[in-house]
Amino acid sequence: MTDRHWEHFPDDADVGVRGAGPTAEAAFEAAREAYSSSKSVYIPSLSLSSGYNWSNQEASFSGGSTSWNLNLSLSYPLFNGFSREASIVRAEYSTRVARLQEDDARLASRQQTDAALRALETAVLAIDIAGEATAVADEDLRVTRERYRVGVAIILDVVTSQIAADQAGVDLVNARYDYVLARAELEAILGRDL
Repeated sequence: MTDRHWEHFPDDADVGVRGAGPTAEAAFEAAREAYSSSKSVYIPSLSLSSGYNWSNQEASFSGGSTSWNLNLSLSYPLFNGFSREASIVRAEYSTRVARLQEDDARLASRQQTDAALRALETAVLAIDIAGEATAVADEDLRVTRERYRVGVAIILDVVTSQIAADQAGVDLVNARYDYVLARAELEAILGRDL
């Protein structure tokens, strides 16, 4: 096979994480944001409210008394039974687990790509070997037919050589089919045509 432009994929292709990758990356980002928000319990809460009140003792809409109010409150819990600290530790460990899962997904994807690439290389070698075996079997058949023509070989030798040549052709077709499958698997992993 002369089609060997795929040999450069481990060096110049950023495989990334396919399939589980977006899920693993999103889980890590969500865990990181949860960790960040879990630290917000240390920030005091501040609330501001205002209101307007009108009341009248008479049965008319004119007159009456009005009042305004404005409330500002600041709250900071001093001790809550260590639940703040526990939630921060849980969020921190969830972030670590999500990061490890993302790394595992990335490594699994890389391993899958390397395995598919090795299968493709093996298929190319199998095609070369099957092509040589076909040439050898064809030459053996030619020699055996010539030997049979001059009376040195029997018909059983010719039939055996013919079967071997046919089997070599079948093996070549199977090797090419395996190459097509290995290439399709690598293309599916990479997400692009080779």
